[in-house]
Amino acid sequence: MTDPSQSRTPSEPSTTRSLVDHPSLPSGADPSSSAGLSQEGDDSGSALSEGSTAGPDALSDDPASFEGECLDRIARRLLDLPDAEAWIASRESLPHDSFARSLLDCGRALLVVDPVRARHAAHLAEIVLDADPGPADTELRLVAALDRANAARIAGDLETAADLLNRHHHLIPRCAPGRLRGDLHLVAASILSDEERLPAACEHLIDAIEHYSEARDPVRAAHGLVHGAALVRKLGDIEGAVLLAQCAADIVSPSDHPEIYLSAAHNLAVYLLDAGRSSDARRVLIKILPLYPRGDHPYVVQYRWLCARLAAAADDPRGTAGILEDFRDALCAGRQQLRAAFAVIDLASLHLDDGEVGRAREVLEELVRILPSSSPQSLIAVLEETLARFQRLERPEPALLVPLVAALRAREPTPEALGRGAPG
Repeated sequence: MTDPSQSRTPSEPSTTRSLVDHPSLPSGADPSSSAGLSQEGDDSGSALSEGSTAGPDALSDDPASFEGECLDRIARRLLDLPDAEAWIASRESLPHDSFARSLLDCGRALLVVDPVRARHAAHLAEIVLDADPGPADTELRLVAALDRANAARIAGDLETAADLLNRHHHLIPRCAPGRLRGDLHLVAASILSDEERLPAACEHLIDAIEHYSEARDPVRAAHGLVHGAALVRKLGDIEGAVLLAQCAADIVSPSDHPEIYLSAAHNLAVYLLDAGRSSDARRVLIKILPLYPRGDHPYVVQYRWLCARLAAAADDPRGTAGILEDFRDALCAGRQQLRAAFAVIDLASLHLDDGEVGRAREVLEELVRILPSSSPQSLIAVLEETLARFQRLERPEPALLVPLVAALRAREPTPEALGRGAPG
């Protein structure tokens, strides 16, 4: 197995406004369910949906309780127990395979909103499988490893993700051809894409889609096409990205598979905007509006950013600025400082387009406060140099922001190709 973009930068002033190229939706949660789209008041994605104060002793030791929803509830609660591994080791009556699947399902529901806990869920599933005295379920072990690798990737730990994938590659010959092998290639493609090793990522992605086609699995095929669209967009082929995203949306039903359909259709709107087809993008967005989750779900963040881009394309500076300011504040409140920094850069670029140099300087100086104290010195140096150049020049242009955008992107993995890649 092979070891596991062009981005638009702030434009010069023009009649059509454009913002920093922003991420399209990750296809992160399980495409075979709507677990990642829980609505307000639905606590199915919460690890502590009931009995949140219960310790390990409160989890049932009665084998009769390990059935259906009860097993799923125990899996959710187990994620927040500090001694979860000890609890697993002490339960001889545990139905290992079923419980491991419940933990994996729980992790997939959390993947988009909390990849760190999703990774923990997959790790606990591996511990459950290791504790099974019976014959090893090779395919289930590989699924757990793939889920853990993909969660590590989405959390930004590409080294661990690649290591997990390589360590479990020997299990592949013992698995039947089809969906699971496709999942392996899709996770590998995702890791390689995040590492900007795009040709190798394309090879794995083609293999993944071929396996899914052989297995006659349109949902997984759509998942692969969403990744494919993001890859060809990175390679600079905007029309190719439009075509692949449209194909992904065409082969799944929004009522049966809302998560993957939303990813495909939202990304289609993003690529249509990239291609200058703002009216088509707006029509797509209106069609999928009811599918967006509520609250602070990351998909809502991407929706707001898409709205800002549409407002900019419509030459509505006041509407664009209002959306970006709200967006910046919401991201800061959610401790997503790096993404908030992109919103600040957009605001500065917008003010430059309007000739408001002083306001652009003020907005850009907010980055000193917004960026986390743990930011690398290289990023801080680029920021200081950018601010210094803005002070020296009487009429700075948006192109001055390009090095700062590049430095931020080096710290914030491109979310366009995010995806679990290992449907359960």
